[in-house]
Amino acid sequence: MAEHHDILWAIHADTKISSTAKCAATALLLKFYNPGTGRCDPSFTTIGKVIGRSRRSAIKAIDELKAGDDPWLVVESTKGGSQANTNSFRFRSRTGVTSYTGAENDTGAVIVATGVESCTGPVSDPAHELSIELSKNYEGERRTRAKRLPNDFGLDPGTHEWALSRLGSADAVQASMFRFANHHRAIGSRFVDWTAKARLWIDEDARKPPDRGSSVVAAADRLLNKVRSSDSGPTLTDGQWEPIIARFAKTGIWTKHVDICGNAPPAADCGAPKHLLAKYGLSEEAA
Repeated sequence: MAEHHDILWAIHADTKISSTAKCAATALLLKFYNPGTGRCDPSFTTIGKVIGRSRRSAIKAIDELKAGDDPWLVVESTKGGSQANTNSFRFRSRTGVTSYTGAENDTGAVIVATGVESCTGPVSDPAHELSIELSKNYEGERRTRAKRLPNDFGLDPGTHEWALSRLGSADAVQASMFRFANHHRAIGSRFVDWTAKARLWIDEDARKPPDRGSSVVAAADRLLNKVRSSDSGPTLTDGQWEPIIARFAKTGIWTKHVDICGNAPPAADCGAPKHLLAKYGLSEEAA
């Protein structure tokens, strides 16, 4: 390999060679060259991916390396074999010392340098044809790790504090997570990281403009505070009950004023009018 490094550093020192061509030479010599077989035959597309360039740029880089009367690189036909390995490349020093690597000629053209012996044996299998098994295994593992939303899912303390800062109140966080759980359980979602998904959901909720329902609920809370402090007794009209019941039907959040309204339906001490519970599908009559 010392000779290959010498050739590589000589290529890097060549002021006539572009940086892309030098990257291509580095990839061929250090990544794709097989010292055991003397072969290395990645496609132009593969070379491009490794050096962060397009297939067309990889072809131009190889053309630079094999250009001129005294090229760094010589391309020769493999005389058959896989369509992915129709040619091999041979790096050579300017003193005439040659070093085998390989690369595919995607155009199918046969280029043989004068004085360089052509390979005559067919290629039965590619030396460095990239396997897709790794990506398949990763995708399979990702699917295996993905799971449905756990029944006991909840935000960890740090995420909950962040959610409070984004949504403004514990009630808002609870409402957001109630809709989050209902939505993903209804469609059977599977994710590896449910906390990350919840953060995206909360962030999206935080960007939504406040709706009229929120102001109605706030008004209902103010009214209940007023009722508590009055001497007339905890009596609410249908119009005062409705936003409380509507919010519960939508979000699962009951009012905090349980001393006036009782506990959430279907609790026995729930003070909500039965006809309004039936209207929102929360009573036995509605069921």
